Amino acid sequence: MAKFPDRHVDIVELTENVIQGLLSNPLVYPNPPVSPAELTVDMAALIHAYDDSVAARAAAELATKAQNELLAVMVGKTKDNLRYAEITVDYDDDLLKLLGWSGRANPKPLEAPGQCADFDATTEGDDWIEFAWKASSDGGKPAMYKIMHRDNGTSKWSVANTAFETTFRLENVEAGKKIDYCVIAANKAGESTESNIVTAVL
Repeated sequence: MAKFPDRHVDIVELTENVIQGLLSNPLVYPNPPVSPAELTVDMAALIHAYDDSVAARAAAELATKAQNELLAVMVGKTKDNLRYAEITVDYDDDLLKLLGWSGRANPKPLEAPGQCADFDATTEGDDWIEFAWKASSDGGKPAMYKIMHRDNGTSKWSVANTAFETTFRLENVEAGKKIDYCVIAANKAGESTESNIVTAVL
């Protein structure tokens, strides 16, 4: 059994076929519940409404474009006045508030990143191990991460490699040796404390 179409263009095409089929075969379909003439009137009304809709959509797009162009012009002119005002009053915050503006904000000093969370060894191979972790929402934005390692049971950490994302595959790992791993986030302001420690043996 055929399925009634969903798309506008397909519905129109099917209705046209029904009209033509009814007109061409009155002996087969002598008394349809809706006459071809009524369907033709409905079709004409639909086409007219569709044309109106297309025209309205085009007009709306033109109006939106004109609005955006006017907004861009106004933004440029307002920025010109604000730059003039900033220079004129030497960025005096109180005087700029007269225009609903404000002076330059004092730059916030960069903070060292916060401690990384959920450090874990996700997958491993014969001589490699892959780690993943979560960056802290505290502190400054990390510029890099240091994957740290040490022999299990010792206290001195050293840098195994560096990463710029919160996942990293460490290659050429010595097999059969128990090694502790952690990650440290770093930026120009300093380093985070060590993450939780993961101990692995390949």
